[in-house]
Amino acid sequence: MSLNKPNYKYKPQLDGLRTLAVAMVIMSHWAPNMSIFGRGAHIGVQLFFVLSGYLITAILIDARAKAESIGSGMGMTIKSFYARRFLRIFPLYYLVLLLMLAIGAPNILEHLPWHAIFFTNIKIAENGWIGEASHLWSLAVEEQFYLIWPLVILLTPRRFLLITVISFVLASPLFKVLYGIYEGEMMVKVLPISSFHSLGTGALLTFIDRSNFRNMQRTIAMASITGLITLLALFFSASSNLWFGIVDDFALTLCLVGLVYAASKGFKGTIGNVLASPLMLYLGKISYGLYLLHNFVPFINTTWLNIIGAPPMETLGPYVFFALNSLVLLLLSSLSWHFFESKFNVYKKHFPYTQNKVLVPT
Repeated sequence: MSLNKPNYKYKPQLDGLRTLAVAMVIMSHWAPNMSIFGRGAHIGVQLFFVLSGYLITAILIDARAKAESIGSGMGMTIKSFYARRFLRIFPLYYLVLLLMLAIGAPNILEHLPWHAIFFTNIKIAENGWIGEASHLWSLAVEEQFYLIWPLVILLTPRRFLLITVISFVLASPLFKVLYGIYEGEMMVKVLPISSFHSLGTGALLTFIDRSNFRNMQRTIAMASITGLITLLALFFSASSNLWFGIVDDFALTLCLVGLVYAASKGFKGTIGNVLASPLMLYLGKISYGLYLLHNFVPFINTTWLNIIGAPPMETLGPYVFFALNSLVLLLLSSLSWHFFESKFNVYKKHFPYTQNKVLVPT
């Protein structure tokens, strides 16, 4: 396994997967009574987690390799990672919190301290779902992951790195077995350790991707097929308990890892063309705004419809409801990207992961 040579490059079909993930979450939240979208939010969030584990680990491993090649310490790399994540996540997140406070979103006002420090998932673990702000739990998990993961990847001795990542993957079912029965379903679902089966497996995929293992594509394909068969078997099973949930989580993760791996290599034919189409790439680029705003858009629409004296959202019918929400969400997310998020993104150039080594002639 070679981790020495930086080899991360932009893989457009992964942006297409981001679009697919956010679409599943939105459809599940906007049409909860349609059984076809029943698990969409769960699948979409887990796909986001696998993607995050894979991409963030690849970036960190490449940064570590470059730092080590020039004899640099990891301090600058860690600080730059946090700064770049700050620029990508924090500005829009806090702007949306302020805007939702201004228009009176009840679950933002009531739980603001928890949202402000990215502890929404902790609040939900204690009290259950919190309406229009519930989706912020996954952003809290992502931020908690970003907090610890650079320390794990950059500071763990190389000989222990792979086993450490595997340990994080296994920590998820172990936690659920030890505490899930006693603490209840919410704790099992929303704490960061509960999602390390997907975040960690995404990270593990980075190591597999850079390995010299023979028949790796076939092995991952077989693992994904096994996961799919297991999911189908569980779907028709009458059982539902903690072990059922653990097996279900890993089966889904195997399917998603296969999907991410195939997209990273590039699907051929129609699937590849769709994932890399301009529309899918654009929606993938603005997917953070789409995800962050989507649960608030029905509340935003209700507010301005009340102001102008229009009929309530509930009377518009499901198709008008969906069309209006979609239009407003796309408009807000596009404006956010072009006139707000991208303005902060340009400052990432001031936070390189390593300094270029300059040779001074003697």
